[in-house]
Amino acid sequence: MPLAPVGAAAERFDPTAGAACYLPATMWGSVPRTRSWTLLAGALVSLAGCNTNVPDPFPESDGFQPIEPCTALPPKPGIAGDPYPETASYVSGWASNYSWAHGFAYVKAPLADVWTAMQDPAVCALNKVDKWAVEMGVEPQFPVSFRIHYWVYTIITVEWELTWRQGPLAGTMAQPVQVGARYQKTWGTNHLQIEMGSIVLEEVAPGITSVQMVGHLSADQQGGPADVTGTLMYFYEKLVLKVHGQPLPYP
Repeated sequence: MPLAPVGAAAERFDPTAGAACYLPATMWGSVPRTRSWTLLAGALVSLAGCNTNVPDPFPESDGFQPIEPCTALPPKPGIAGDPYPETASYVSGWASNYSWAHGFAYVKAPLADVWTAMQDPAVCALNKVDKWAVEMGVEPQFPVSFRIHYWVYTIITVEWELTWRQGPLAGTMAQPVQVGARYQKTWGTNHLQIEMGSIVLEEVAPGITSVQMVGHLSADQQGGPADVTGTLMYFYEKLVLKVHGQPLPYP
């Protein structure tokens, strides 16, 4: 299947620049921009001769199960004691060979609506890249799958791909009770060793969905806990915007 623009991001498709080219756009100041892949690409200029694109196995057995339990606590009650404020809490740290972040958030919408929003690759795409393209249905054995290819241009071109899988962890496609998503780098620059994450959606009260997020990252020049947290924050911000019918910022 050829790479093609999907959802709101199709507005940024440039047919003169190759398949599904998404051009830079003005970023919303209110949305976190913690992580910038331009920094990674710039740092790799001195290593240009060593930049190699490599495959990264994503075992089918991993499915769309969470990588690990989320250890972030639910957000504290909001205004007037709202037990499910539409906000998030995060924790992060270092493991032996990667940094990690966990996030726990709420969205004021039914599970079905939140999952529909998460199936839009524009919600899942990383920020601060020069262009991206998506291929849908890359792993038909899973209910939802797509692969996002990223480009960052400096003196060299840095490329990598993240493959997403989604499906019901409990319930059915028609009536999900709990939904899982998992993504992982499956091809690209060898200077990005680990990039993976998982999302768990669950309706915890009528019209209220919890979002539990996990991310891991290891890169030669960028990859600390703040970078992983920024990725989760950006995903959550776009998920909320999509659910509530608001325009999305672009990577």
